[in-house]
Amino acid sequence: MTSPTPFQSGQYLFPHRLNRPWTTYTPSWTSTGTWPTLGNGVLLGKWRYLDEERVHIRIALRPGSTTTFGTGQYQFWLPPGIPAAAGAPDPTLDAVALMGGALYKFLGWANTATASADRLNMYRPNINTQENLASWTNTLPVAFANGHSFSMSGYYYYA
Repeated sequence: MTSPTPFQSGQYLFPHRLNRPWTTYTPSWTSTGTWPTLGNGVLLGKWRYLDEERVHIRIALRPGSTTTFGTGQYQFWLPPGIPAAAGAPDPTLDAVALMGGALYKFLGWANTATASADRLNMYRPNINTQENLASWTNTLPVAFANGHSFSMSGYYYYA
């Protein structure tokens, strides 16, 4: 066996941890208002354990011609049975969307302080202030439509 390589104070990275397999799942796409419906769109998710505390996830959405976009703040659900850990650091996930020819960057936030530790509430930078985030909805920052795409990737601490 090769010697472990330190990567953070008190933690070690072992080569066998780098090749953990991905597991596919279909995340639910919901909102705080009227829920969107996927219709003939495509929604894909993958996850894998990074270590004994964290899960790495990837989510991709491509609306179709029969997709409806609902109202309210968008949410994407974490893998079933692997909620975010209560009291753990709230993760942010890198997210990008190609909407109407413009590329937008979003943040995904798993609210572990409430019962919604099983989903990511979607936020975006607020154009009116640099300090606050604003909800990502069906109309903001632009109206979400067929032909747009969205993807996110990151990790969270699991329960």
